[in-house]
Amino acid sequence: MFSTEQHMHKFSYKQSMRCLISKQTASQASIWRLLHPQMNH
Repeated sequence: MFSTEQHMHKFSYKQSMRCLISKQTASQASIWRLLHPQMNH
């Protein structure tokens, strides 16, 4: 078994990674819209 501290660390790491990925996806989407304005919905 692992301690609560380790569990919280793993959880926060997952959360930060998910946040980072969502930020990357958002920036990529905005760049895509800038490069392809005709595909903007």
